[in-house]
Amino acid sequence: MRAILLHLLFLSWSSIALGNAIIDPDISQSFKTTKLTAEQPKQFTITIILKSTTHADKLIRYINAIPGSKAELLHFMPIIIAIIPHQLETINAIANHPFVAQISSNKSTHEELELSSQAILLRPSETYPNVDNWWNAHYTGEGVIGLIDSGVDVKHPGLSGKQMIIRQEPNSDYDKYNQGVRSPHATGVVCIYTGMGQGSFMQEYGMAYGTPSVVAGLADDGEGEPEQLLLTINTLDWMLTRSALKPTIINYSNGNGPITCSTCTDWSALAKIVDYIVNHDKILWVKSAGNLGFIEPQNNSPYQSTMTTPADNYNAITVANMDTTFEQNGSRVQSPDRSKHTIRYTSSRGPTLNGRRKPDITAPGHDTRTCAPDPNQYGLSYTSAMDYNNGYRLMGGTSSAAPHVGAAILILQQAGIKNPMAAKALLINSANAWTDSGHAGPLDPKYTYQGDHGPVMGSEWNPTYGWGYLNMQQAFTQRHNIIEDNISPNNPTRDYKVDLPVGGKVTLVHERRVGYHDDGTEWQLTHLTLELYNADTHEKITQDNSAIDSVHQVANCDRKPSETQCTDQTKPIHAIIRVKLMSDTLDGSQVEPFALVFG
Repeated sequence: MRAILLHLLFLSWSSIALGNAIIDPDISQSFKTTKLTAEQPKQFTITIILKSTTHADKLIRYINAIPGSKAELLHFMPIIIAIIPHQLETINAIANHPFVAQISSNKSTHEELELSSQAILLRPSETYPNVDNWWNAHYTGEGVIGLIDSGVDVKHPGLSGKQMIIRQEPNSDYDKYNQGVRSPHATGVVCIYTGMGQGSFMQEYGMAYGTPSVVAGLADDGEGEPEQLLLTINTLDWMLTRSALKPTIINYSNGNGPITCSTCTDWSALAKIVDYIVNHDKILWVKSAGNLGFIEPQNNSPYQSTMTTPADNYNAITVANMDTTFEQNGSRVQSPDRSKHTIRYTSSRGPTLNGRRKPDITAPGHDTRTCAPDPNQYGLSYTSAMDYNNGYRLMGGTSSAAPHVGAAILILQQAGIKNPMAAKALLINSANAWTDSGHAGPLDPKYTYQGDHGPVMGSEWNPTYGWGYLNMQQAFTQRHNIIEDNISPNNPTRDYKVDLPVGGKVTLVHERRVGYHDDGTEWQLTHLTLELYNADTHEKITQDNSAIDSVHQVANCDRKPSETQCTDQTKPIHAIIRVKLMSDTLDGSQVEPFALVFG
């Protein structure tokens, strides 16, 4: 009888929405694929995004009264996380609550670490990418690193003198592991940020080694148990509301499932959480793109992707993994020559489900030597590929690439660039544009490498390298070329006169605000257009008119798609940069803030 009732309810239920709330498609799909019987249904975990916290306590009491259920209100954002039975009527009741905006299922977290037999052929990195100018100017990082990961070895000599604040609350899972360390992953990530070299690895210090403080807690263990699926967001709640220090950047070198699949939404609930924090708290996130490699475009699904949630964010920075080694005399050798670098074949590709331009940027990751917990003390084991030696090991994957970008942001913060939009725009604009010509990269065992990976002049986004390869030397030069402003329906155009060299770029960054209208629809991304004009002739050179992206870029470069250099017709110009508001209204604000970087 119960199964019949559930079936009747299902027939009357839209696959998109129940009641007043947006329901992620994977939830409806779970009822299509799950046999509905009178047997005890399984539990699953959900994130409930609220329009407001008014009467949230009533919803929590309702959920907690259901046998086998648990719900709690978070403090940093109007969100309830809950464990509920896999029952259609329960979802329907929650969706009909007047203050519920969206219901999403939680996915397991997985470390985005690549291990391969080829890693053993690498040599340790002695320097980090292009930071000498910053270090010489005494910019070595400041602020607080936030890390949601696998537990940090706070006693590691490479972290000596750092303030380490570790979540040890009840239900934090700290006590499940020796000193809260579940795996070597987090220790490796944090030392890429702020580690201090020791012993035979004296040169292996972090890119932002001056950063004094770290706050860290555990992500879920990836096993998919209902209680575990709440751990990541609970750690985030602690970090933002109860930790002794609040982070100035958050690193998430983990992934929570694919961003493109038959039941995926283009903007996942976890990505909304990330974007809310960036926009509301002004804490920039860096997210690893994932390690699932190249994918051939398909005609029936043009926006195939291998990136992982929440790489589908708008406001954070999603990072791909550059391989700094190349083939020489039958072996892989490391080279400081950036022109020889190419994407690591395992690095995940974009774009998002609806074609948004992600990843944002590429950084070294594959050849990173970093701190590692003592295997004897923590009961860990290292493969030969990791090349563990005296507390240090090789680490690869986008997990290693992301903290290079995060460390760059901490350096920018010390230099006074604290606006997340400005920091993001500077790193993207100063990056070296790179092309993949639509081909898989070297070493990919599934595809024959067809070449045509390398630097290009001007502007280029592609699914492999994003907007380009991190270049901190160029960022040092362009750090004074930042414009922070806003635009509104009353003043829908902004013009700026600048000088641009041949190949010079302009990058515009704005943010998506997270919120919902009274009818339950999401606040929309403001549509901005970035235009470039010759100030002397008033001729429009180019524009970026994407209505779905929060990053726009143009360049003073007449370049054919098949070429890597600007044509001889391209000359240095006195330019007018024009930002135009194309939206009639703004959701969630009276003005649209943005940041511009040129050079």
